[in-house]
Amino acid sequence: MRKINFVIFFLLFSSILFSVNSKIDNLFFKLRDSVGTERIDLFNQIAEELSVQSPEQSLSWAGYALILSEEMNYDEGKAYALENIGSCHYSLKLYKRALDYFHQSLQIDQSLNSKEDEARTLNDIGLVYQQLNDYD
Repeated sequence: MRKINFVIFFLLFSSILFSVNSKIDNLFFKLRDSVGTERIDLFNQIAEELSVQSPEQSLSWAGYALILSEEMNYDEGKAYALENIGSCHYSLKLYKRALDYFHQSLQIDQSLNSKEDEARTLNDIGLVYQQLNDYD
Protein backbone atom coordinates (compact mmCIF):
# COMPACT_ATOMS: atom_id res chain seq x y z
CA MET A 1 0.00 0.00 0.00
CA ARG A 2 2.85 2.40 0.81
CA LYS A 3 4.43 1.72 -2.57
CA ILE A 4 1.19 2.50 -4.35
CA ASN A 5 0.77 5.75 -2.40
CA PHE A 6 4.33 6.73 -3.21
CA VAL A 7 3.87 5.98 -6.91
CA ILE A 8 0.62 7.95 -7.03
CA PHE A 9 2.24 10.88 -5.22
CA PHE A 10 5.26 10.77 -7.53
CA LEU A 11 3.11 10.72 -10.65
CA LEU A 12 0.94 13.59 -9.48
CA PHE A 13 3.94 15.66 -8.42
CA SER A 14 5.75 14.98 -11.71
CA SER A 15 2.75 16.00 -13.79
CA ILE A 16 2.35 19.23 -11.82
CA LEU A 17 6.05 19.99 -12.13
CA PHE A 18 5.98 19.19 -15.84
CA SER A 19 3.03 21.51 -16.45
CA VAL A 20 4.78 24.37 -14.62
CA ASN A 21 7.99 23.79 -16.57
CA SER A 22 6.17 23.56 -19.90
CA LYS A 23 4.37 26.83 -19.13
CA ILE A 24 7.68 28.52 -18.36
CA ASP A 25 9.20 27.04 -21.53
CA ASN A 26 6.28 28.44 -23.51
CA LEU A 27 6.82 31.88 -21.96
CA PHE A 28 10.53 31.75 -22.85
CA PHE A 29 9.60 30.81 -26.42
CA LYS A 30 7.26 33.81 -26.69
CA LEU A 31 9.92 36.05 -25.16
CA ARG A 32 12.24 35.61 -28.16
CA ASP A 33 9.96 37.57 -30.48
CA SER A 34 8.50 40.05 -28.01
CA VAL A 35 9.15 43.77 -27.74
CA GLY A 36 7.89 46.69 -25.68
CA THR A 37 5.18 46.17 -23.11
CA GLU A 38 4.57 42.62 -24.32
CA ARG A 39 8.16 41.78 -23.30
CA ILE A 40 7.62 43.35 -19.88
CA ASP A 41 4.42 41.35 -19.41
CA LEU A 42 6.28 38.14 -20.29
CA PHE A 43 9.07 38.98 -17.81
CA ASN A 44 6.38 39.43 -15.17
CA GLN A 45 4.61 36.19 -16.10
CA ILE A 46 7.91 34.29 -15.87
CA ALA A 47 8.57 35.91 -12.48
CA GLU A 48 5.11 34.91 -11.27
CA GLU A 49 5.56 31.29 -12.40
CA LEU A 50 8.95 31.04 -10.67
CA SER A 51 7.99 32.86 -7.45
CA VAL A 52 7.29 29.77 -5.35
CA GLN A 53 9.71 27.19 -6.75
CA SER A 54 12.62 29.61 -7.29
CA PRO A 55 12.08 33.01 -5.65
CA GLU A 56 15.66 34.13 -6.31
CA GLN A 57 15.27 33.61 -10.06
CA SER A 58 11.85 35.19 -9.92
CA LEU A 59 13.37 38.30 -8.32
CA SER A 60 15.70 38.69 -11.29
CA TRP A 61 12.90 38.49 -13.83
CA ALA A 62 10.68 40.86 -11.85
CA GLY A 63 13.65 43.23 -11.53
CA TYR A 64 14.08 43.27 -15.31
CA ALA A 65 10.36 43.96 -15.70
CA LEU A 66 10.55 46.79 -13.16
CA ILE A 67 13.50 48.48 -14.87
CA LEU A 68 11.94 48.25 -18.33
CA SER A 69 8.56 49.41 -17.02
CA GLU A 70 10.15 52.50 -15.51
CA GLU A 71 12.07 53.21 -18.73
CA MET A 72 8.87 52.90 -20.80
CA ASN A 73 6.56 54.59 -18.26
CA TYR A 74 4.44 51.45 -18.25
CA ASP A 75 2.61 51.68 -14.93
CA GLU A 76 0.70 48.40 -15.28
CA GLY A 77 3.97 46.54 -15.80
CA LYS A 78 5.58 48.38 -12.90
CA ALA A 79 2.72 47.49 -10.53
CA TYR A 80 2.89 43.84 -11.63
CA ALA A 81 6.68 43.77 -11.17
CA LEU A 82 6.44 45.29 -7.69
CA GLU A 83 3.79 42.74 -6.74
CA ASN A 84 6.02 39.93 -8.04
CA ILE A 85 8.99 41.26 -6.07
CA GLY A 86 6.77 41.40 -2.98
CA SER A 87 5.67 37.81 -3.59
CA CYS A 88 9.30 36.68 -3.81
CA HIS A 89 10.10 38.35 -0.52
CA TYR A 90 7.01 36.73 0.97
CA SER A 91 8.22 33.30 -0.22
CA LEU A 92 11.61 34.04 1.33
CA LYS A 93 9.85 34.99 4.60
CA LEU A 94 11.08 38.60 4.33
CA TYR A 95 7.69 39.94 5.29
CA LYS A 96 8.55 43.59 5.99
CA ARG A 97 10.22 43.90 2.58
CA ALA A 98 7.25 42.17 0.96
CA LEU A 99 4.92 44.72 2.56
CA ASP A 100 6.97 47.60 1.17
CA TYR A 101 6.72 46.27 -2.39
CA PHE A 102 3.05 45.39 -2.05
CA HIS A 103 2.27 48.91 -0.83
CA GLN A 104 4.13 50.40 -3.79
CA SER A 105 2.16 48.16 -6.13
CA LEU A 106 -1.09 49.10 -4.39
CA GLN A 107 -0.45 52.82 -4.92
CA ILE A 108 -0.06 52.27 -8.65
CA ASP A 109 -3.10 49.96 -8.80
CA GLN A 110 -5.17 52.68 -7.13
CA SER A 111 -3.85 55.41 -9.43
CA LEU A 112 -4.81 53.25 -12.43
CA ASN A 113 -8.22 52.53 -10.88
CA SER A 114 -7.53 48.83 -11.43
CA LYS A 115 -9.94 47.26 -8.95
CA GLU A 116 -8.99 43.64 -9.72
CA ASP A 117 -5.26 44.31 -9.27
CA GLU A 118 -5.97 46.41 -6.18
CA ALA A 119 -7.97 43.56 -4.64
CA ARG A 120 -5.21 41.03 -5.37
CA THR A 121 -2.56 43.30 -3.86
CA LEU A 122 -4.69 43.96 -0.78
CA ASN A 123 -5.03 40.20 -0.37
CA ASP A 124 -1.23 39.88 -0.57
CA ILE A 125 -0.88 42.56 2.10
CA GLY A 126 -3.39 40.71 4.29
CA LEU A 127 -1.40 37.48 3.95
CA VAL A 128 1.76 39.27 5.10
CA TYR A 129 0.01 40.72 8.15
CA GLN A 130 -1.33 37.25 8.91
CA GLN A 131 2.22 35.85 8.87
CA LEU A 132 3.32 38.68 11.16
CA ASN A 133 0.35 37.98 13.49
CA ASP A 134 -0.55 41.66 13.13
CA TYR A 135 -4.32 41.95 13.08
CA ASP A 136 -4.68 45.59 14.12
